Amino acid sequence: MKKFIVCLLAAALAVTSVSCSADKSEEEMTFEVDSDEFTYENITTGVGSLDVDENGTLYAVETYIIEKEPYDEVYDELHAYDLNGVHIKKLETGGAALNTVSYHDSTLYSIGCSNGEQTLSIYSYDLRTDEFSVFAKTSVSSSSTVVTNSVIADGKLWFTVEDFGRELEGCPYDNAVFTYQGTVLYSCDLQSGKTERSDIEYPVTVSTAADGSLCVYAVDENGTYFMTGEEKYYMDLGYVYAFAVISDKNDFIFTSSLKYDTLNIGTFGSDDYAEFRPNTRCSAKTLRYRGGCTFYTNSYGNGLDKAGAVQRIKNSSFVAGNRTINLISPGFIMASPFGCGYSMNSKELTDTEFALTVLSQSPDYDICLLNSKLGVSDSIRDKGTFYPLNEVEGVSEYLDKCFPYVKEAALTSDGEIWMLPIAVDIDVIMYNEALCEKYGLDFNNDMTLEELILNAKTANESDKSSGYAIHGYLLNTNLLLQYMRNNISFDTEEFRDLARYVKEEANYSEGEDYFKLYTDSMNQLYEGNSDGFLFSMLNDSLTQLEYGFSDKVRACPMPSVTSDGRSVATCVMLCVNPASDNLSSVLDYITALTEYLSANNSSMLFSEHDENVGQYVKDLYGIYSDASICFNISEDIYRQDYEAYLSGSTDLDGFITEADRKLSAYLNE
Repeated sequence: MKKFIVCLLAAALAVTSVSCSADKSEEEMTFEVDSDEFTYENITTGVGSLDVDENGTLYAVETYIIEKEPYDEVYDELHAYDLNGVHIKKLETGGAALNTVSYHDSTLYSIGCSNGEQTLSIYSYDLRTDEFSVFAKTSVSSSSTVVTNSVIADGKLWFTVEDFGRELEGCPYDNAVFTYQGTVLYSCDLQSGKTERSDIEYPVTVSTAADGSLCVYAVDENGTYFMTGEEKYYMDLGYVYAFAVISDKNDFIFTSSLKYDTLNIGTFGSDDYAEFRPNTRCSAKTLRYRGGCTFYTNSYGNGLDKAGAVQRIKNSSFVAGNRTINLISPGFIMASPFGCGYSMNSKELTDTEFALTVLSQSPDYDICLLNSKLGVSDSIRDKGTFYPLNEVEGVSEYLDKCFPYVKEAALTSDGEIWMLPIAVDIDVIMYNEALCEKYGLDFNNDMTLEELILNAKTANESDKSSGYAIHGYLLNTNLLLQYMRNNISFDTEEFRDLARYVKEEANYSEGEDYFKLYTDSMNQLYEGNSDGFLFSMLNDSLTQLEYGFSDKVRACPMPSVTSDGRSVATCVMLCVNPASDNLSSVLDYITALTEYLSANNSSMLFSEHDENVGQYVKDLYGIYSDASICFNISEDIYRQDYEAYLSGSTDLDGFITEADRKLSAYLNE
């Protein structure tokens, strides 16, 4: 199994000059590269468009910004780089504004917008003579000046333009993940220079098909579709931001609103697709496939990828052929496992369907995804309905990186690894330290529930009353998880005292007038305006880490209300079905997934972290280091009765009697 994170090695094939040869077939054009992934380190500024020739030479439109008063100076340059990332030369373009670059037959074609005019200039650069000239000009709609993509197909340069003034209401198809953006498709004949608008009414973006013809992603009254030649393949992929056809197959690479922040590989006409590159955002102008490799820019930016850098990956190292993993879960789970090049066939079941399927060891699924707070999780462990992962390559090493309590949770009493943890979530309070101090709010690691409620009341009575957010339902969930971590009965004085206090002071059933909830300040903070933000309860690690950019916030744990002072954690995990008909592929996938997960140095699962972080993230690491994972009895058993108590439909003794009856029946079934 190829490793997913490798050193950036130099490619074996060195190209020392700009290509001058004609296009070759795909069979002759598999690049001889040693590295599975490669970053073009010599490109140090933003790349607005790129293309690659048959020898692997990369052509990039690079945008430079010079800070000046009263306006910054922005200009584009066109550069060429070989497969090793070595800069070959700057291609002289006379300062032309370039939106795109497309390669064909030793010539580069670029499109630029003329300042102050509603005209697109199409430029050509002859790589044999280094001659740069205006190839054609075309007028567009008065509001159409943003070129979003360009490709060469059928002897023409095809390009998409956003028409902001076009009537979008006329598009016959719209849903939760697709909204038409008013794109218009044009073509320019490479022989005559004649430019015309396509009669495809609602195009989205384009690529070059396997036979060199045009492939369009578009929409009509029947939905979204890919069209090659006269054939349409209707596929519900949402809004496809970018795609590139793999030349020798009927496959394509894409990123879309349906699978945001990943590169995926699919097949025309098939509902199956595989995630093969995580944490990736690229535009249609910066995604290309050539010579067995995918070239793209990544604007996502995290520990795995340099933000905005040009990347090259060898597809064969990241795509697991046509292998499919059948995954089931009890409804929606926030953290889902990355596909690692496998096609993930996911199915959401009801809690009852899920429990019956897993505990009966049905061969119809390969892996189950669940959260530790669901009651069935400990049943899987205790009844042995899992494949032990002790001998699976990479799993033990991965668990050794985790916090001790995470590793402990993954082991049975006999030392078998019964599950693979992929995420841990702990409720925390994020707060603006200076502003809270100014308004008399006290947050600390030993804060009591009474002090938290007092902070909320104080905030609500201040002129920053829109600057805090404590979700009453989630607060009560946290308190119940804490209590149930070490109890199987509600008939204790500890719970009675807690329940009475909650009903009096944090009773979300009374509505916002009683326990006010606000969230607008979170948006202000994320946009850089922290003056109105006091504090907020955050309940998942991904959201918590998103706010690590701010140097004005801190984090502290939720108040402890039991003798066990550790934070209560919930774990998202995978369990392998021992009866799977696909076990060999599943175990290969688990190995690939552990390699991918292990490379995430910012994971809240791991005991060692990057020390070069701000105080807020250090606070989070401290909270996540001192916790225990709950394998609680499902709150569905008692939550409805708890709601009845809070709303006054039953008294405390009535709740305890009924909830304990259900708990006893569940534990003894």
